[in-house]
Amino acid sequence: MKTETVNYQAKNIDLKGYVAFPDADNAPLVLIAHTWAGKDEFVHQRAEDSLL
Repeated sequence: MKTETVNYQAKNIDLKGYVAFPDADNAPLVLIAHTWAGKDEFVHQRAEDSLL
């Protein structure tokens, strides 16, 4: 598994996202939206767990 932080912009606001990639090619995409409080280690772990 490969994980990384990605920087992006929406409505001129700089934002950061978290991406977890499986080792396999052509794997399905799972999108996890965090709570209003923002992304944290719990959200990172759920993203990684979804790849197992």
